[in-house]
Amino acid sequence: MNRPLWFSFAIPITGILALAGIFTTSARRSYGQTVSTGASAATGQAPLQDQAKVASQLRGQTAHGRAQDQSNLPPEYPTANGPVSVVVGDFNGDGNLDLAVAATNCNPTCPSGTLGDVSILLGNGDGTFQTHVDYPVGQAPASVGVGDFNNDGKLDLAVVNGGGSISILLGNGDGTFQSAANIATNFAEGFPETIALADFNNDHNLDMAVGYPCTPQCIGGLEIGAIGIFLGNGDGTFQPEVDYGIDYVVTSIAVGDFDGNGNQDLAVGSDHSFTPGGVNILLGNGDGTFQSPVFYQGPMEAGLNSVAVGDLTPDNYLDVVGGGVVVFLGNGNGTLQNPMTYPAAPYNIAIKLADINSDGNLDVATTGGNVYAQVPYTVSTLLGNGNGTLQAPVVYPTGNGAESIASGDFNGDGKPDLVTADFTDNAVSVLLNLGNGFFAPPAFTISSSPASLTVVAGQSIPATITLTPVYGFNQAATFSCSGLPSGATCSFNPASVMPNGGAVTTALTIQIPAGLDPGVYSATVTASGGGITSSVIIPLTVEGFTLSSSASSLTVSAPGGNAQATLTVTPQQGFSQAVTFSCSGLPAHTMCTFNPLTVTPSGGALTTTLTIQTTAASLLIGDHRVQPNSPLPVGLLLLAGFAAIAVMVLIGLRFAPARNLRWAMCAAIILLAGIGMASCGGSSGGTSGGGGNSGTPTGTYTVTVTAATGGSNALTQTTPITLTVN
Repeated sequence: MNRPLWFSFAIPITGILALAGIFTTSARRSYGQTVSTGASAATGQAPLQDQAKVASQLRGQTAHGRAQDQSNLPPEYPTANGPVSVVVGDFNGDGNLDLAVAATNCNPTCPSGTLGDVSILLGNGDGTFQTHVDYPVGQAPASVGVGDFNNDGKLDLAVVNGGGSISILLGNGDGTFQSAANIATNFAEGFPETIALADFNNDHNLDMAVGYPCTPQCIGGLEIGAIGIFLGNGDGTFQPEVDYGIDYVVTSIAVGDFDGNGNQDLAVGSDHSFTPGGVNILLGNGDGTFQSPVFYQGPMEAGLNSVAVGDLTPDNYLDVVGGGVVVFLGNGNGTLQNPMTYPAAPYNIAIKLADINSDGNLDVATTGGNVYAQVPYTVSTLLGNGNGTLQAPVVYPTGNGAESIASGDFNGDGKPDLVTADFTDNAVSVLLNLGNGFFAPPAFTISSSPASLTVVAGQSIPATITLTPVYGFNQAATFSCSGLPSGATCSFNPASVMPNGGAVTTALTIQIPAGLDPGVYSATVTASGGGITSSVIIPLTVEGFTLSSSASSLTVSAPGGNAQATLTVTPQQGFSQAVTFSCSGLPAHTMCTFNPLTVTPSGGALTTTLTIQTTAASLLIGDHRVQPNSPLPVGLLLLAGFAAIAVMVLIGLRFAPARNLRWAMCAAIILLAGIGMASCGGSSGGTSGGGGNSGTPTGTYTVTVTAATGGSNALTQTTPITLTVN
């Protein structure tokens, strides 16, 4: 983008805090030493020409990058291109607040010499606004202020232009304005970026304080800013500029009486590249001059991109609130206490004080966001407790490039509403107060911890579901789930919750069936209550494994032999549990073994060796098992026994006397009985020496090999193997 030279030092924009009846604005743009490319060295903000390119990526995201309901975005009203500052006032006297928006005309491009506009959007009194009417101003407008410069009772505008001028547009009282009269600023002080209005010399004429972020001395690395004072003549013209140096980069100006003497003082937001920023206080002398600035350092991380002034405590002393959010409580004598820091949306830009919830205590509204960092733009509100402390922020989405924020009652309900100038969207966003201090209907969000789940099929997995109420939601919400994989179930404990001003949780348990195929699924958890629903989708990874065999059939040539196969366990979806093997369906007198018995996958497939061992048939003689192919089969033993008996009988008949024959026959009978008993395996009635076994029967069998995890809900896989024993 061909950005004018003055942009290379720009630290846009701050706020205006005027006296009673003068409405306020606050704004801050990026600061950097580059002209057309790269991010800002100080803030990381993208160059202006890049903001439009990234805008479409941010629209529809929250401050944390999550998708949001588009219906939650506030309505936008178009302006001239590149709006950077917005103020509020009744420009046509109809009792309805109107908007004046300074716009650069530099979005998405900014040719050299481009003049800006101030867009006027007349209010309808119901929170809506009419089509903008534009009035030309100087080059690169940066901030706009509203007040009555010529004491005619009609609101006028002052637009500070980064090109080195201030455009004064006198109001006609009917919503129109006269052509701009341009006042040259002190070019030696650099390029003006911010403005505040008040009566500094007590002559009842409105004066101007203009902030120069960085004087030409900044080129040498000194980072010295300045404040230019323009005393008003009461007729719409101003006296020559008087400057006051500030030893920091000037980011914003606010006005108030900090020492209680009736004179208007200045609070100047200050930044520095190498040291913490803070606030410079310049006490007014009541004659349009100011004392030397006194610096109050903020926390290390705070640059105080903008400042606002108001009484956050009941002591009637003005306090200073800076972007961050940083609170400096006033002591009533022109000095400030040490700062207190409060969280808000990141990349804070502009700040505004108003009694948002009508409790009599000032609250804080601040914009934040960064296109270059892809942090969506938001408005954070921090309710005041009335003692100088602030509550936790409530964050609302707003338009892209929310450079400035202002407040006023746009719909006549007596509650302060908010408006932001959205540079990237070429529009303003209007956030209407619902009357309870919130700018959106009650709602809630739900989230899961962990955000994704991994479980083994057949097992269960827990998660914690958190319901966070927003915008004052305080009704019971009931949980349910949908989109589960087939056969899966879920349960909640408790099934419903009641928020009490803070987040509440329930315990979710998802049970996965054992037969579910491994894969990536999802579960949608929904909470419903008060006519509102919110859901979170939880990615669900189901792990498992497959079991396969190198052989679908095995053959043993004869009983007593064995056969082997290789089994492979392949993990799926990251499965890493131990798996143990077993088999069933074996024939009698057969066993199986695995080596190893258990495997534990760790990223790849693992194997084990299966051995199926059969048994040959056998008989027992005494205590000795005799196989069918023994060298001394039973029949041979019996034959030998009978032959021995026959020989003994023949010998007895030939040589023994008759009386000895009886003894020989008895001996033969005893011998025969002994052989018979031996051949039968011993005494009858026992099994230990039974008749041996018949071995593994021949035939064909189906052996089932099982691989299983441990535990009561084990995941099992099986593979069949056909076993043939010949």
